[in-house]
Amino acid sequence: MLWALSAVEYENLPKPVAYVPDNPDDNRKLFFSITKASDVPIKVLETAEMCSGANGFYSPTTKEICLSPDLKGYQRIKTLLHEITHSKLHKESQEVFGSEKYALQELEAESTAFVVANHLNIDTKDYSIGYLNSWGFDKISDEQLENVMKNVQATTKELIEKIDIELEKYVAPVPKKSMTMKERIDKAKTKLSEKNHKKLN
Repeated sequence: MLWALSAVEYENLPKPVAYVPDNPDDNRKLFFSITKASDVPIKVLETAEMCSGANGFYSPTTKEICLSPDLKGYQRIKTLLHEITHSKLHKESQEVFGSEKYALQELEAESTAFVVANHLNIDTKDYSIGYLNSWGFDKISDEQLENVMKNVQATTKELIEKIDIELEKYVAPVPKKSMTMKERIDKAKTKLSEKNHKKLN
């Protein structure tokens, strides 16, 4: 079972940028904003076969993220978040498929992708919950869960901050509304009244 979202200390996370991608142009902006949060190069492979059946992967050898060309929209975004997490938390990892450590790394990457996607108003729970359970999320010890959560929280905070900075470039600033003459007079009266009140006290 996935932990309750309340278990993550959200008060330490930045507030979300008002952004709900709903068209290809917005998806492109979001995708490129996420790439800016990566410390390693990202490339889309020529064929899905080059991913050996995976949606994408991070290579500790070449220090790059590779994505399947078949991924579209939110699935591409979610996979990118997953692989960026691997590149940050497991950059030198030589763990092999099937080991307990490998499974814990998958839990960290998918959990981080889930939380960051949720911050971006992308619901990945239908995919993520099944993926997490397939890696034994419901079977790990309390100590392992605590370590996973610490890594997820730190990486989530870093990614959200970096992505939001990039997304803000696409959000048009709200123009300042100029005050009417009446509002300016009322404001001046209030200030004068406050000054007079202070003098009397």
